[in-house]
Amino acid sequence: MQTGYWKTGDGKKVRICDMDNRHLINTIRYLERKAEEEVKKSGKPFEECVRTEYWLFIEELEYRIKEDKILGFLIEGNRVYMKRM
Repeated sequence: MQTGYWKTGDGKKVRICDMDNRHLINTIRYLERKAEEEVKKSGKPFEECVRTEYWLFIEELEYRIKEDKILGFLIEGNRVYMKRM
């Protein structure tokens, strides 16, 4: 699977596929929050406001869910949710 890169808050570049599950989920949530802020400001749809990297993170999460490498999350449409136990 092809991977992308993410620049961390301290400026370090990491491959998305090398991120641990917690870092992956936290980054997805960060990108969703930023997109929601843009939706509120601009009125544009979520898909137009989210950064391109978001889709790479979603792809990686889908892979991990499929391969049972991460549990407790599901993807509906273009959003990530924690499963209720």
